[in-house]
Amino acid sequence: MLEGITEVNKDKFYANRRTPYPHIHGNSVSFSRINTLTLSVNEPMKSSIVAKFLKRWHPNLLRAKGYLFVNENCYLLQHVMKRSYWEPTDYRGRNYLVLIGIDLNIDEIQKEWAKLSLKVGS
Repeated sequence: MLEGITEVNKDKFYANRRTPYPHIHGNSVSFSRINTLTLSVNEPMKSSIVAKFLKRWHPNLLRAKGYLFVNENCYLLQHVMKRSYWEPTDYRGRNYLVLIGIDLNIDEIQKEWAKLSLKVGS
């Protein structure tokens, strides 16, 4: 049983979920509404464009993290809800951005990212 969920309030708890019952593994609970998506970054990007892209998916986007080139320098981007933090780094590997959210529209995000990448690359 989930901590804090009694037989009396169990139905009320589950009534507010799209997934009727969680997947329980040991002491951790995973709801299938959580999505993770990794986007490739092939070109240097402007931080303002990336921030605008991320804000578009709020409130479903919970977190984003990745390495991106901005003005020929590499940065570690950490985005939580509406806040983005850019930290300079010496990382020189492949650039990517990982998105974590609830009920993310993965197809739409990938299409918008592809359009954004084409604009940046041209």
